[in-house]
Amino acid sequence: MPNVPAQIFISEGLEKRIDGIKSDTGSKTLIPYRDWETLRKNQTIYNLPVDYCLYRLDNGRIKTKILTYEKKEGKLEPGDPETQKIIKEYLEKSDPKQNEVLVKRLKKDGQREAAVITADGFLINGNRRKRALEQLYKDTGDEKFKYINVVILPGSNSAERPTITDIALLETRYQVQITGKSEYSGMDTALTMRSNVESGILLKSLLADDPNYSDPDERIFEKKIEKFKEDYFKPLELMDEYLRNNNIEGDYERVEDRWLSFQELSQKVISKLKDDKFLNRNKIERNDAGLIQAAAFNLIKLREGKELTGRRTELIRKIFVWLKDSKKDFLKIGKIEDSNTSISDPDDRDDAWQEKEGKEIINIVKKIKHISEQKEEQAGPIKRLEDALWNLQHDDLNIDTINRSPIPNLDIAFKLTVEIENANNGLKSAFYNQKKNIKKFEEEHKKK
Repeated sequence: MPNVPAQIFISEGLEKRIDGIKSDTGSKTLIPYRDWETLRKNQTIYNLPVDYCLYRLDNGRIKTKILTYEKKEGKLEPGDPETQKIIKEYLEKSDPKQNEVLVKRLKKDGQREAAVITADGFLINGNRRKRALEQLYKDTGDEKFKYINVVILPGSNSAERPTITDIALLETRYQVQITGKSEYSGMDTALTMRSNVESGILLKSLLADDPNYSDPDERIFEKKIEKFKEDYFKPLELMDEYLRNNNIEGDYERVEDRWLSFQELSQKVISKLKDDKFLNRNKIERNDAGLIQAAAFNLIKLREGKELTGRRTELIRKIFVWLKDSKKDFLKIGKIEDSNTSISDPDDRDDAWQEKEGKEIINIVKKIKHISEQKEEQAGPIKRLEDALWNLQHDDLNIDTINRSPIPNLDIAFKLTVEIENANNGLKSAFYNQKKNIKKFEEEHKKK
């Protein structure tokens, strides 16, 4: 039998409730549902009381917070008043500045774009609009803010009743269609897209309408899909492993501010640890990979503050430099384990870790940075000399090239070569004297 896409649940009671109160505004609009835009299937815009529209639990903008809440407190029921209150609070905190801009715009210009709801009232597009209208009615008492214009998706008896895939695609289209880029945070995007894929929706289908990834060339499109996985799914896998290791599995909100660090770790470190040529070139043993990842997790675990020597992302970028300069010291960071596992409260356990293990790691980082800075300082003159030699050996300064090409400022060119020669003689003398002094010191030391 063919695999039939699962349809979304529609509450017939809520559907009848909306049917009984909706009013036709006389206007129509196109929405990016299925092939409606291609077929130019304009949809009626209805007017509804705002409180007949419900916040949607599966909202990509607050995915991190919803998943964390459900992990800690239990499953939320979409239509429950307490759930609606929780979603509203999360939306208020998600982007306060943008929320305020929306309130001002609605107050000045009214509602220009229709929201989109399921037949039983759950908002697919317009969650923040509902919140803004509720705030405006509370602030002004103006009756017009008690109502919202909506397009209602096909209901329970329609042949075009939405599937789970339809809703996911519609949400994806809305979140990128205005600006051409996702309005969600990187972490919310990763969690939302993975959740959609786990529900049986092809990632290819989700990205097909995204201008950042879609491409008429199938091979290029496939490469972009792989790039999406590298940018979002692989860092998320690392994050999940980190959370498990720290006994806070599913607590995504706790590491929300470290998403970029996990991306850096995945793309700049872990991917290279799987490349044998890179490992051989940098004298890294394959069995060091686990310790290197453990060290990176410990660096990510550090709280950013005055004691941290650089942002977490900067620390991750330095990993291979530090392995080259002081491998033994860097691997020590990976060997540091949490000694506070008996503490059950995650906040208290983290406080204890920062106080003990965190300070130990910071001291090691300071030591490695000092070693790296010393090596860089010592290598400075050599690098300058290599650059100077490379410039002097450039094709433009080839004798045959000079003889063939007329040079308008021969006097200046000759003067510069004399100055270069004088500077070189001075450097030769300085390096020779240093070598002689070191040799003299070594001979005296042998005699003693």
